[in-house]
This record gives sequence, C-alpha cells and structure tokens, in this order.
Amino acid sequence: MTVDFELKRVPGRSVACIAWYGKWNEKVVKSKYAPIERWASGRRAKTGQYFFYDRHAGRLGKEVWHFEACVEVRLRGRGSEWVRLRSLPAARVAAIAFDPEELSPRIVYHALSDWTRTHRKDKGFGAVGATREVYPGNPWTNPKAWSRAEVQFLLRE
Repeated sequence: MTVDFELKRVPGRSVACIAWYGKWNEKVVKSKYAPIERWASGRRAKTGQYFFYDRHAGRLGKEVWHFEACVEVRLRGRGSEWVRLRSLPAARVAAIAFDPEELSPRIVYHALSDWTRTHRKDKGFGAVGATREVYPGNPWTNPKAWSRAEVQFLLRE
C-alpha cells in the first residue's frame, strides 16, 4: 500500500450533521450516523460522502472536543430537531488516503501534522483549521468505505 501526502482543492457540499461536545468515544460516534441516515431516507434524499469532524474546544485546562458527524445530502430544505443542514465551503486541504486496517490512524494524523508544519511556507498556505475524515460511504456498516479512509486538514490561505 502506498500512502502519500496530497495538496488539493475540494468542492463545497451540502451536508446533514449532528454535533456534540465531549471526549472521544467510538460508540457515540458510531451512533450519530444512524439518525442522519433515517432522516435522509425519510426525505428520499440521495446521500454521498460521510464526514467526521473533530476540533479541540477545551478551555481552562479542560479536555473537551467538538465533534460532528456529517453525511452529504442532495436536498434543499430544513433539518430536524437533531439533524441540521449545513453547507461546507470549497476548501484547500492537505490529505492522506489510507486503509485503517493496514496503517494506524494515529500515524497518519502525526505524519500529516508534521508535513503541514514543515511545508507551510513553500506550499503557500497558513495555519491548519479543522480536521476531518472523509469516507465514500458509512464506515461503520460498509467495510469498503472503511478501507478508503481519507484524513484531511483544512488549510487557511
């Protein structure tokens, strides 16, 4: 398996999201996609890529994270009590595509962090914004989607 860094522009998308604060818990993350899928299927919306965002939100020494589970939807309208619709703007990202069964995500995150830190000036971007994982389908129910994980760091110009 070959893993390499890629600097690219990604298009904007409309997504349905569920957001929450807390500490990392895989069971909680997994549980957030089902309500989005039920919401989308109830509206007969076509779904696309799956996204998972995490941002540090801790203050005053507290270790708190802001998470978002998002599913690309081709639909206009309103969200619900738990699911909100949002537009992801087009962005420039540094990315690595890999198979989590063959390469630890921790290694990927550290490698991408080091790469962006050392290439800021010569590649022409500023600080790193949010971090997200992108999957072609639901990574919790589709092994093929899980094997095609992509970690993206959103870059500020």
